[in-house]
Amino acid sequence: MRAFCCLVVLALAALPGLVAGCGSDDGPKIDVNLNVRNLCNYGIVPVEAETRCDDDGDCAANAYCWTPDDVGDFSYARSFCRTCETDGNCDMGFSCDHRFCHKPCTTDADCSDQTGTYCTGGFCREAHIAGTQFTITNVGNKDLEVYIDQTELFGNDDACVFRRLEWSPAGESTVTLAPEDNLFLNVKYTPPEAGSFRGFLEIHSNATNIEPLQILMCGQAVEAPCQESIDGPCPSCTSCTYDDFEQMLDAHPKPDCSGM
Repeated sequence: MRAFCCLVVLALAALPGLVAGCGSDDGPKIDVNLNVRNLCNYGIVPVEAETRCDDDGDCAANAYCWTPDDVGDFSYARSFCRTCETDGNCDMGFSCDHRFCHKPCTTDADCSDQTGTYCTGGFCREAHIAGTQFTITNVGNKDLEVYIDQTELFGNDDACVFRRLEWSPAGESTVTLAPEDNLFLNVKYTPPEAGSFRGFLEIHSNATNIEPLQILMCGQAVEAPCQESIDGPCPSCTSCTYDDFEQMLDAHPKPDCSGM
């Protein structure tokens, strides 16, 4: 049975201790548009536009129509165009990765010739970034310093799927935000296989209301994404509530991402 990939969203005040209005009215204050994200129904292998099919004739010349297994009592209404069944269907230097031809790798450096890809699950794959942008705002009346180089990821080893961060502005160890200015963060979600994932970030700053700012993330990777417009009601997402994180938030485990 395959699991599905979800992203549930709660407002900042949903988590205890993360109410943006706490503390004195004076000074730098940090706020975030959302502080819980649950990445739902994302495929293991990202695709920009998923092509659905009823038979091979609906797919490109180098692709075939693949029907995924049922998930519990859920069945897909249409199948999916894929490019390989075995390594022999791929060009030299590429192998079959969940029915897509990708370059094998052991580190990100092996993917340097594949723009925008990262070594994930032993293959150069693009990251999921849809739905993973966070907007951090200075809602105070003095400059807010966000210490980018002190950002930490916590969780079990499966939290490593959230370890790749893209900040805007980029390349700075500390970003200073004037009142009402914004800082943007994209978490590049890279699941190596099907399953459920949880982890949280702590973002440090000189804010007088919240320190550190915690962002909680869940993900659920699937072999084939469900589309409600085609398949009807999709299977439920993995749970992503404060209760699911309570023990993790207390223990602050550090994931070992050295092998990923």
